[in-house]
This record gives sequence, structure tokens and C-alpha cells, in this order.
Amino acid sequence: MPAKSLDYYCRAFSRLHRDNKMGGAPHKPVLLLSILDAFEYQEIVDNRIFITPELIGLFKANWTAFVITEHQPRFALPFYHMRSEPFWKLVPNDGCEIWVESRSAMKGISNLVTAVNHALIDSELEHLFKNPQSRSVLRTTLIGRYFPHSAISSVGEKGLKMIELVESNMVKEPSQPEYLSKLKSQESLSEEEEEDVVIRGGLFKRLIPRIYGYSCCISGMSINTSFNAATLIEACHIKPFSVSFDDSLSNGLALCPTLHKAFDTGILSISENFRVLVSNKIYERESPQNISQFAGKLISLPNNKAHFPRIENLKWHSENVFEKGR
Repeated sequence: MPAKSLDYYCRAFSRLHRDNKMGGAPHKPVLLLSILDAFEYQEIVDNRIFITPELIGLFKANWTAFVITEHQPRFALPFYHMRSEPFWKLVPNDGCEIWVESRSAMKGISNLVTAVNHALIDSELEHLFKNPQSRSVLRTTLIGRYFPHSAISSVGEKGLKMIELVESNMVKEPSQPEYLSKLKSQESLSEEEEEDVVIRGGLFKRLIPRIYGYSCCISGMSINTSFNAATLIEACHIKPFSVSFDDSLSNGLALCPTLHKAFDTGILSISENFRVLVSNKIYERESPQNISQFAGKLISLPNNKAHFPRIENLKWHSENVFEKGR
């Protein structure tokens, strides 16, 4: 089969499958413009399109700049329904394959990020997105076809600055922001509020390893790879987000995957003086990898004292999750 050309994708972008109400849904064109921006600023570097704070921020900025109809700016809709286009394939998380097939379940962003790992675009389209000249042609095609009224060509920098501001606020604030307290008291969230939660959740996963020097605060493990963005250091909520609605940095620990799982299941905890507690209900064979070796160890802490693990959250975990012995 011959390689797909720029002309092929210009035609595909001009014939997107859309709901025709109110002049045609603008969601898919806005998402594609946002992906073009993400490639331009190297927020996306290959043919895997992940649901990142930056991409959501770019979508919000492009929506504000280009859309003049009364459609609602819902990021989940085009990301999911773009699968009806020949260049877009959804890659589910393990065990979510059937769930992804349920269109009704994928209307909200919370369900989308739970079920979908990323979208995969054609390798030919990836190469075009990486080329400034072809990016310009594709951008012109989208704007000319769906937003002919607009004199704007790109708002990428504005969208990324919005995410930088949220990240900066998260780094500066020592405690739970007020809006999360409001979310906690509500029975259901609006799509915009859910997107805000996803944005902050994505930044939490990125910032926690950073403030701990990309090292596990218990074992000291620090492994990054040169061939992709992978790291074996994960952001762990001390008090689960589903309980606390707290994504502030002082509710986080940087842990390797094994100790993250051990913390979440109560095998270990952290005392109020930042020392490791290991349950005496576990049974281990003699091994250099034994979790019990960390009992009593003082964890590594962030340089900024405002980001130290919050004492009340550590206490909650030790009282509600940790498997204490008799």
C-alpha cells in the first residue's frame, strides 16, 4: 500500500465525521488544531497522543479562539469519537477493552482517562505533524474549512502558559486549594470541573517525582530512560484523591512501583516523624529486596519544607490503611 500523502490528510481533515447540529460540531477540528500546536511546541513527539494537561489546555485555548457557536467545549468527545476517522486508533488500558466500545460510557473525561491509555495516529501523519511546512498546510485546511470567519492561526503559547500557571500555583500552595474543597461537597461535577481535576491530577503525577529529585523517597531508587519519557518513580497520594480530593504536593510521596503498591495496600506507612512503618502481618523470604529492611528508615524529603508530607494525612493513612499488628 502506498504511503499516505499530505493531500490525503488534507482531504481527510476536510471531511471529518461530525454532528451537524448548530452548523456542525467543532470539537474534532479544535482537537486537531491543538495536536498541531502540541507538535509545534514538542509536547507531543511521536504518534502516541496521550491525554495530558498541555493537550487539554491547548484544546481550551483553541476553543475560546475559534468557536463562536453554542457548543459545549468537551475534550472527551472528540478524543473518543475521532476513532471514526481513518487515521485515529484508541489504545485501551488493560482490562478496559470492552468498556472503550461503550459510547455512552466515554462521554465524560474521567471515564475516558480511566479506560484509554492513548490514541495512535498514522505514522505518515506523525511525520507530517513534525514538519513545519505540512503543519502549516494542515492548519490552514482546518481553519479554512471549519472556522473561515477567524483571522487567528495559532494560540498554542496561550494554552501552554495557562498550564504553566496551574503548575506554578500547585508548586507554591502548601495546602489544598479551595476549589477542590468545593468539588468534594458536590454530588456531581461539570465537564469543565472534571477537566480541571484531570489537569491537576496529571500535573501531580509529574510534579511529585520532580520535588523528590526523581528518586523513591524510601528506597532511593532513581531510574530514567534515554529512549523515552519513562520513569520508574511514581506519584503516590498519601490520602487517596477519592477520599480527600487533595492533589496538593504535600499529599504526595515519590515511590517506586513496588513500594507504591505496598503503601496503597497498607503493607507500609510513614510515621509522623517521617520514618517507615512496616506491617508485622507480612511474611517474606530472606531476600535483598525485602520490604522489612526499610522499617524505621527516615524517608528522603523535598527541599521545600512546604512540600513535606502533611502530618494529618500521614496519620490518616497509618490509622485507616496501614495493617498494624496485634
